[in-house]
Amino acid sequence: MALTSCKEQLSDGYHLMWRFAPLYIRLMLRCLLWFLPAIFVFALFAIFNTRVGIGVDGSFYLFLSVVNYVLMVLGFVCMIVAMIKGMQFYASVFKAVEAAHKAGDKKVSSKEVWASSKGYFWRLGFVYLLFSLCIMAGILAFVVPAVILGIWFCFAYFFAVLRDKPVIESFKYSKGIAKGNFWYIFWRWIVVFLVSLAAVIVITLPQPMLDNPDLPLLIVILYMILAFAVEVLLTSFTFSFWYIFFLDLEKELPKSS
Repeated sequence: MALTSCKEQLSDGYHLMWRFAPLYIRLMLRCLLWFLPAIFVFALFAIFNTRVGIGVDGSFYLFLSVVNYVLMVLGFVCMIVAMIKGMQFYASVFKAVEAAHKAGDKKVSSKEVWASSKGYFWRLGFVYLLFSLCIMAGILAFVVPAVILGIWFCFAYFFAVLRDKPVIESFKYSKGIAKGNFWYIFWRWIVVFLVSLAAVIVITLPQPMLDNPDLPLLIVILYMILAFAVEVLLTSFTFSFWYIFFLDLEKELPKSS
């Protein structure tokens, strides 16, 4: 089966980006809500920690020490929960781009996407760990193997989340669709790199102006909004493009897979 041209994939990814980006922002806000308790608890911990030993003694010192210990334990519990939710957010991004693609012009519920992304903590965690180890091993072997392994296994995340494949099978399926398409994937990597580079240039070019102490606060705020918008659009485009690309390559798998 003939694979789609890069121009068509870029066009499809661009159009999908605009449907996916609002959903991505809503999911990001959902994830951030889970980090607020940890931030609040550690802020309280910092306040009580500065009070312990400063002009206090006796029973009040003991009280502050107990509160300090409780806040520290509670803070770590909140951070563990936040980490789990962070991994859920990562899984929800893959779910969201597929939902946005299937829904077309219809609105997708971020609540439903978030709920469907539960239970991927260990699977995604191990995929991330194995992928990172492969890349690090490849870098130690003089970079070129890192590129080869990266191309072989870059779709493992899609198979793990969107096709519910176990960790090792996700890597096998990823290598399966990469087989015979090495340069096809490699040049798409280059395209995404160039798009990312252009976005980084847009964000970083105005930064020297921000060092001016006389610059109005409104300009700084507008720059921060622009930088956030560019970052969101870049992430949305990257996921959209790679999802379209993934669907195209997946067609080459045997129907029984």
